[in-house]
Amino acid sequence: MNFSRQVAQVLDAEHRATLGLLGRVEQALVRRDDAQLGALAAPLLRQLEHEVGRHFAFEEERLFPLLHEAGDGGIAELLAEEHDSLREVAAELAPLARALTGGAPPEAERSALQRLALEWI
Repeated sequence: MNFSRQVAQVLDAEHRATLGLLGRVEQALVRRDDAQLGALAAPLLRQLEHEVGRHFAFEEERLFPLLHEAGDGGIAELLAEEHDSLREVAAELAPLARALTGGAPPEAERSALQRLALEWI
């Protein structure tokens, strides 16, 4: 297997893991399963604070320049804009995830969690 294929597979796996996690968060919110939300709080916070930064940085520093060089700068710009939007969502979502580690969210936070998780997805 060549390096570029391995990179693509790792990035795809990370995208799928993020979507899976957010899907579980969304389902816990819909079911009002506070125990499940609590169990998902730490992985969600880790995803938002660490994985997203590392993942986005890799794409922006390594992959997007390659897209530009290959004549696909438009898609690289679109993806960079998407990253900026997702960073804004993550900045709102991270404090809510942090609060979840302490127990069930108040109703206002539950609505915000659901809205932001759906925005992320």
